[in-house]
Amino acid sequence: MIKKMPSEKNPNPNPKPAPPNHQPSMDSRDNHGLSQEEALRAKK
Repeated sequence: MIKKMPSEKNPNPNPKPAPPNHQPSMDSRDNHGLSQEEALRAKK
């Protein structure tokens, strides 16, 4: 009932623990592109 509870926000401050160098916006695209390119290079 109380949405302003620090206890509730404490156990789950972030739904996805991403690194400080990764962003859920621009990095998401870059990360995917880099991941795919690296995978292709490693497979070749």
